[in-house]
Amino acid sequence: MGLSAVIAGSRKNRTPDKPNEDTYAVHLDQQETVLVVADGVTRSRGASGVYPQPSGAAIAANLVAQHLAVTLRDAGSGDDVTAAFVGANRAVGAANDRNGVWDSLDYGEHDLWGAVATAVIVRGNVARWGHIGDCALFHLPAGGGLAVLTPDQVSDASARLARLPAAELAAAGGRERYARQRLRNHPQTPHSYGVLTGEREAEHYVLTGEFLVSPGDQLALCSDGLSSLQHGDDGHGGWRRLEPWLRGNTAAADVARLLDAAEAADERLQARSDDKTVILASLVLW
Repeated sequence: MGLSAVIAGSRKNRTPDKPNEDTYAVHLDQQETVLVVADGVTRSRGASGVYPQPSGAAIAANLVAQHLAVTLRDAGSGDDVTAAFVGANRAVGAANDRNGVWDSLDYGEHDLWGAVATAVIVRGNVARWGHIGDCALFHLPAGGGLAVLTPDQVSDASARLARLPAAELAAAGGRERYARQRLRNHPQTPHSYGVLTGEREAEHYVLTGEFLVSPGDQLALCSDGLSSLQHGDDGHGGWRRLEPWLRGNTAAADVARLLDAAEAADERLQARSDDKTVILASLVLW
């Protein structure tokens, strides 16, 4: 089984001085296909309001995407997929070491460089995936419907932060510092979440799985920048709302329309402008 068509697009947020911290990677050959979306995790602005440069989030996302695209080419099992994510985590850790991030760590402007990612490798009629964070992988069978394969590992932490008293957040240095210092990569803490920062604890959050695919099926991966499309006028949400945008779309113009729709949804919901990345793929027999 191969991919008859793969299209992808990534669009920067609307903040002038903040670069695009999403990235993606695609590998195609006669035996397998690898698709990866990685989302760098934003650091805080400095006291002067300047966004930290270089963008450690962008560097981390690129490191993760490229490492996964290369190492997953020969992945034959879930253990191999886990090992690829572990390697990506160690690569980000090495970058944090080389650039002295640990020496200035304050969980704010000088936070650890990090990224989350979702990847899928298709060989024959089996698709294997790996995941950490809040990007998403969708399977759209030829017969209809949309299956969400990956969980949002960040939403539980966000809900917990929303419930915490303002005084408790302030005592910890604010919402971001609370999340980064007390929830990120703390697997023994309820409502925690994982980010590939190089910390070994991040590797506890890596999930893998597999599913069968057939000719005519489609796959889609996206970063959480498309999440505003989950929310309809009736207030109910869910990634399955994206099916009309994803099914049958195999042209660059379709990706552009999808990203336009996500931006419009951001404005309607008054959501934070975020980077947006999507990969759409169609499956056929070689």
